[in-house]
Amino acid sequence: MSTQLTSVTVILNNEVIGIVPNSLTYDDGHGEQQLRPVSIGGGKTETTYAEDVESNYGMVSFDVHATIDNIATTRAAKLNKNKNVLQLVAENVDGDFTRTFTGAAITGKVEVSIASEGNISLQFQTNPAI
Repeated sequence: MSTQLTSVTVILNNEVIGIVPNSLTYDDGHGEQQLRPVSIGGGKTETTYAEDVESNYGMVSFDVHATIDNIATTRAAKLNKNKNVLQLVAENVDGDFTRTFTGAAITGKVEVSIASEGNISLQFQTNPAI
């Protein structure tokens, strides 16, 4: 029986950042694949494997609290374009978990919610995970 991962350390450009619990999602960046049928005669088919290389990019998203430090970190990451590195690190009784994403860029707008429970939602597009 395995144990669910519920707490992951997020490291952005060698700095640990605190994230809102349960807000982290990621995609390794292996893209989309298709099986395409081809006719081989006699009413039979085989499949051809195809990989959509345009979709071979990773994605990491999470929320942080809208603090002065997090606003500065977010701004620096946005201005750093695709030169950011994200690492996700966790350990539990089943072993260690690590994913490293290079070439990470915040490609969308960054909206800061200034409120007592305000957050900043971040989404990075990246090279496929290492």
